[in-house]
Amino acid sequence: MPDKSQIPSSGPLTDDERAMLVRGGFDLEPRDYGDDDPALRYKRFCEEIVATALTPEEAAVRLGVPVATVWKRIGDRTLCTLHEHGRVSGIPAFQFLPDGGGILPGIGEVTRAIPDPVTVFEIASWLVVKNPDLVVGEDETPLTPLEWLAAGNDPSVAARLAEGEFLPGYLP
Repeated sequence: MPDKSQIPSSGPLTDDERAMLVRGGFDLEPRDYGDDDPALRYKRFCEEIVATALTPEEAAVRLGVPVATVWKRIGDRTLCTLHEHGRVSGIPAFQFLPDGGGILPGIGEVTRAIPDPVTVFEIASWLVVKNPDLVVGEDETPLTPLEWLAAGNDPSVAARLAEGEFLPGYLP
């Protein structure tokens, strides 16, 4: 075991270290982002996914199918799920039509194309970000993958993008 003099300090930065970082372009002043704090926004985003998730029974009612069909879709990876202690704890509502109707057309093809292991939060983050490869109209307006699917566009286009987006180390 090295003696303490050989272990780099994890204490405050020295004046020389601060000066070097500032010269390198770092802004060392503390920031208060308030409600616009990216970590806080992501935390709220994840909390909303958990809070609005459906049980398999609720999803079955919404889809008008037996619960066994919902479990089959989960097994086929055409429905994303939340897990707690290794068990399914919910089915995120972002996969369903917002009007309380059935499943978002094409979402199963897209979710099945996403390679494992990716969390439902990473998937949801990708689904709500405008993608420059999913464009519509003469002005080529970019859509999110969810908007792309909701507009009735070809889900295979979003599925191909999903396959390539979730590479090892990917974080939205």
